[in-house]
Order: sequence, then structure tokens, then C-alpha cells
Amino acid sequence: MLHGEPLALLERRDGTWLRVRAPDGYHGWLHAGYVRTGTDDWAEDWTTRATARSLGAELKFEDRRFRLAVGARLVLRRDGLVDTADGRSWSVVWGVVRSDAEYRAEARLVAAPEWAQRWFSGAPYLWGGRTEWGVDCSGLVQATYAARGISLPRDSDQQALAGRAVAIDAAGAGYSAGDILCFADGRRISHVALWAGSGHVVHSALSRGGVASDDLFAHTPAAGRLRDMLVAVRRPETSRG
Repeated sequence: MLHGEPLALLERRDGTWLRVRAPDGYHGWLHAGYVRTGTDDWAEDWTTRATARSLGAELKFEDRRFRLAVGARLVLRRDGLVDTADGRSWSVVWGVVRSDAEYRAEARLVAAPEWAQRWFSGAPYLWGGRTEWGVDCSGLVQATYAARGISLPRDSDQQALAGRAVAIDAAGAGYSAGDILCFADGRRISHVALWAGSGHVVHSALSRGGVASDDLFAHTPAAGRLRDMLVAVRRPETSRG
């Protein structure tokens, strides 16, 4: 989860663990120490006010500092301070915080794979991760499109059904930057990547150690395996770039 994301509380266990539902429908267990709970009115108020996003923002409160992941939700105040979900007000000492509208507009100034590389380049592979400190293949795709105001499912097999189909072409003809290339290991979709143009894809792969740009048409065993595994190309309906 990213800071500031609203969760639906489904179950408590031993006073320590919470079963929650994320905005994308994902269910999971979290330690109560990582979540602030409150009334429905409090949650609604936070969701209404937290209309800004972090772009690598580092915050300072007295002698404390911490950095927020790209896409984390905050309240951006008129005096330039930001409020976090714990009710504290912080100054931004590094990075930026944008309003939702500015965040989306900035992301849409460039093609989706370029944005992904700008903010996630060098991020290590982490199964279940969605941040620049660790991200998996579908997490990278989801985060990239979320920045553009487009909601995608969390898992690669679900993303393989998103948007509309684009005909698979051996040379990539007809693909647009940001198309989602879906790869199957047997019958199951096991990997997704963003088409970047000129034969390249941007993806987070365990075999690459994390986020990388690769030539899908290179004469290498790894590229050959990916080409053989390609089973679908999807284009989110409102994608741009």
C-alpha cells in the first residue's frame, strides 16, 4: 500500500492484524501499526482532502524526515506544507508534491514507458511491490497508468483483459507506446511489459534484477523466450502518448 490510500477494513485478528481491501479490489493482511483507522466520516474527510501526490517527496517535521513513494496521497496546503494521514503537517525538503490534476497532466506529457523509466529506473524487482524501492511487472504497469488517471487491475492476468486488443505483429507494427504486452508461461499470463517503440519494452523482471529497457527483437536467448511467450497486446482505452 502507498501512504494515504484509503482501505476498507474487513476483519481484525488478535488486535494486531487487519484484513483490508485496497481501492483496486486487492485483499490482504496488514499489521495494525502500519494503518491509521478511524470512523467512516474521518476516512471520507481524508479521501476528500488528500488530493495531491508525491513525486519522490522527502518530508520534514521538527527533527524527523522521511520520503514518500511516488504516487503517495497527501493534503497539499495553501501555505506549501503537506498533511499526512496521521494528522501532522510537514515541509517538503526534496522532490515535489503535485495536485492530482497536475500529477496526471505531467505524466501525460510523455509516453507511459518514458514516465515509468523516469521514476522507476533502477528499482529492484520485488514481488507485490508498487514503489521505486521495489516493484513487480504488473505493479509497474499499474503505477504508470495510475499516474495518468487510468485505473488498471493489480495482477498481470487481469491486465491482459484491460482495454482493447491490438493484433500481435512479429515486427511490432501497429503497436503504440504504452501498449501492454502480455506474456504467458504455459496457459497463465505471468509477465507484462510496456511497449516503448523501436522494438523496446520497459518492464520489471526478476531476470533483469528490476526495471529495465530491453530490445524485444534482439538476437539473444532471453529476447527469443519473450517473443515466444507473447500472447496478447492490450491498449488501455484512454491511453495517450
